[in-house]
Order: sequence, then C-alpha cells, then structure tokens
Amino acid sequence: MSAREERGAGPLTVFISYRRSDAAGTAGRIHDSLVKRFDDDHVFMDVGSIRPGEDFTEVLADVLDRCTAVVVVIGPGWVAATEKDGRRRLDDPRDYVRTEVARALSAGVSVFPVLVDGAVMPRAEDLPPDLQGLTTRQAIEISATRYQYDVGQLVTALRHLHRPWWRTGAGRAALAVAAVAAVVTGALLWPDGAEDGGAGAEESTATGPTGAQGTTGTETATATQEPTVALLRARVNFQMPGSETPEGYLADFGEPFGPREGPDQGEGLTYGWVHQGTHDPYDMVGKGRDRDTPGIEQRRDTLMHMQAGDPGSWEIAVPNGRYAVDVSVGDAAPTGAHSINVEGVPVISGFDGTAELYEENGTQVEVTDGVLTVDCVGGQNTKINYVHVTQLP
Repeated sequence: MSAREERGAGPLTVFISYRRSDAAGTAGRIHDSLVKRFDDDHVFMDVGSIRPGEDFTEVLADVLDRCTAVVVVIGPGWVAATEKDGRRRLDDPRDYVRTEVARALSAGVSVFPVLVDGAVMPRAEDLPPDLQGLTTRQAIEISATRYQYDVGQLVTALRHLHRPWWRTGAGRAALAVAAVAAVVTGALLWPDGAEDGGAGAEESTATGPTGAQGTTGTETATATQEPTVALLRARVNFQMPGSETPEGYLADFGEPFGPREGPDQGEGLTYGWVHQGTHDPYDMVGKGRDRDTPGIEQRRDTLMHMQAGDPGSWEIAVPNGRYAVDVSVGDAAPTGAHSINVEGVPVISGFDGTAELYEENGTQVEVTDGVLTVDCVGGQNTKINYVHVTQLP
C-alpha cells in the first residue's frame, strides 16, 4: 500500500493552509464548516490547533506528514503578500505558507486550491518552482453569495478521499460478494406489482419472484431464455423503530452502517448511517420520526432527520455498476432547505418544504467502490423519507 493509500485508509485529517494577512476571516469560516462535518479532531488550523508552549514548526510538520488533504485558501493578496522591507513572502523558502504547500505537493497529499474573495488561480510563472505544481490542481471557488453550496462541493471532494475498511480493496471485495449473494439468493424480494418509478429505473423493469416485505429483486429467465445477470433493486423507508413499514419497503431505523438483521430489514444486506464526510459508522437511532398525519401515505409521513446535530450520510453496499436512484425528502411539519446528493451528484438542492411539503427526484450514478452514498451536503434541515436503488443492466 502506498503512503497516500495509507493516509486514505485512516481517519480523515484536513490541514487548512492560509495567509493571515490575506484571507484569515474566510479561512476561519471554512474551518468552522469543515469541523461541523468532519469533527474538530480531523481539521487542523494553526491558531486553534496548537496548544500553548508547543513548537509551531514541529506541530505543522507532524500534521502535514499524517494529513489526508491540504486545503490551500487563496485570497486576492496570496501571491503578492510582502514583508515590511518589500520582499515577497513566497520568495522566502522559510515562509510558512510556502513550506506548507511545498511539503504537501512533494508528499503526494491531495491538495485543494480554494479561491476566495474574488481571487483567481495563480499562474505557474508567478510561483517559486516548488509551488508550481499547485497550478495543475483543480480549484474550488467559494463565494460569499453562495457559500453553503460552494463549501458543500469542497466537503464532497474531501469525503471521497476517505477510505474506511469497506472501501479498501479487501473490504470492497467482501461487500461485493455479500451484495451479490443477497441478490442471487433473493434474500428479500419486491412484491408482485411493485414499481420502481423514477429516473432511469424504467430501464430495468424485470420483476423478481414474490417474497417477504422488502426490496431486492432479480431478473429471471424461462427455459427458453438465456440466463441473465441478477440486478439489485432496493427500496428503503426511513422511520422510527416500531413504526409500520410501508408495503414493499425495507425499514431503516437509523442504525450505524453494517449488516442488517432486524425485522423488515432483509437478509444479507449491508446498509446504514455514517458520519458525513468520514464514513465512520454513526448511530442515528432517535432521529427518525413518524408524524401520523391523516391523509399522508406512510412512506412520506416517516422520515430521518439527516441534520439533527452532526449530519449523517446513508450508505448501502452494492455490486459495482450503474444505478438509478430516487429519493424523497420533506416533512408534514413544514421545513425548508432540504438537499440530497447521491455519489456526489446533486439530486435535490435546497428544496423549500414550506410551500410544498415533499419533493422527489432521481438520477443515475456509477458506483466503483462497492458502496452507494446518499448525503445532505448543502442542506440545512434535510429530512429524507425513502430511497429507491435500482441497478441498471
């Protein structure tokens, strides 16, 4: 395993590099946003992360050696900042910002240039040789007018760097075997007449045999047909323990990501919740609701509050391939700013649930690591009702 892979297999650690005279305020705001998503222990910014009496250079060197990613905050004065005598700071090999960025680039750490306050990407010829590699990195622009959306894009990019055990080669192989086995054995099957609905799901319309309440179905072949590859289909409802599970759905009660064995949860399936951005299993039990509202179908009257306290993401282990995914958000008690991304692809963005109570939308995504992820980056009060996952041929 390479040094970069070792970093990705451990806890996500983000180092924020910035120049105090350039964009300290915006850097601080980005730091606070990342802490909300990744935890204070995983985000390093010099002012608040170095204890009194510690050697500044030693601490920086240690953090840079074990960090997963470096976020370089670049404001309008980042390149041209000078000392009192007029010398440009970036021309000094001892300049802290230059040292931080050069060390990250040479170590092969993922480096994210973040342009703030109207800054533009520096040209290679304006940088010393050990920083010129920065100009080949894809930059992320964060503006004050769309801050929440822009920082959400940064969070999504950082999230994809973290590789917990089920995202390592061995972990993916184990989950893939389990997911395929669940499909092939028909652990839980869609009831006759159940419909997928949604974006792209019509492309995979084979009906599996009748089984218990729940989700996975497989394409079948008659004696005169060539055998076809089994396709996973799952419908999951988010609800409180003890709530009635809608017909044709599996139940998610907010349990941490792992094998599901509870009532109405299927056999041989692995799904559940993780801390958003870290993929560490996260107990969301207690954040589900059943509004018991007259006239509203059960699959929408139940929900999981994805952003009550630390935000959570939902994941399910699936065979690699292309999937149609449909998601519903909303609440009978009107709230706004629901956002959903699937595998980093925006599906619902800032839905205002005060005018219309619910919104359903779908997309198609490619899964390459054996785990399909649904997150709420960019939202403020996201409540998810249900998700449909359909593997496409």
